[in-house]
Amino acid sequence: MWASGEDVTRADRMVTRAMGQYWTNFAKRGTPNEAGLQAWPAYNESTDLHLRIAETVEVGSGYAKSRCDFWDSLPRQVDYPTR
Repeated sequence: MWASGEDVTRADRMVTRAMGQYWTNFAKRGTPNEAGLQAWPAYNESTDLHLRIAETVEVGSGYAKSRCDFWDSLPRQVDYPTR
C-alpha cells in the first residue's frame, strides 16, 4: 500500500480503514452504511451534505460551495436524468 520507508501516520491508517469499510459495504450491500460507521448521507441539493473522510469521519455541508456554484452556473450541454 505505501512505499517502503514511508512514514504512515495514524490519520493515514484511519482514512484507509474508513474508505475500505465504506467501499466493502457498498460492494456487498449497495450502500456504504452500516452500524458503527458515520452514516454517509444521501445527496440532497437543499442540504448539500457531504461526508468528510479524515482521521475523524464527519458530515458537513456546503463543501467548496463557491467553486461548485460556479460550475452549476454554466449552461448544461445535456439534461441530466432526475429521479
